[in-house]
Amino acid sequence: MVSLTGHVSHYTEEMAAERTARRVKGVHAIAEGIEVRCLGETSDEEIAQTCAQHSQVYAMVPQDAVQVTVQKGRVTLTGDVIWQYQRNAPRMQFESSPGSPA
Repeated sequence: MVSLTGHVSHYTEEMAAERTARRVKGVHAIAEGIEVRCLGETSDEEIAQTCAQHSQVYAMVPQDAVQVTVQKGRVTLTGDVIWQYQRNAPRMQFESSPGSPA
């Protein structure tokens, strides 16, 4: 069993990795988890890192009150805050930051 993971910029690279794995002696199954991304596309890791940096410098919301989850480019904010402005502030901050999806 071989597990392929990572990111490539073209579908042909994904297929080449799979063909190469099939040529290895003893490989009978492949779990293919390679993600094709367009050049310039922001990764989930990069988006999460940007959100984490912004949440650390935003003083109106208590630290650790808001958790950020990023999956397939979609940012989900969860947590508990007391005031409505504390609820709106992180969302507005993340929406306006470079690298965040619109």
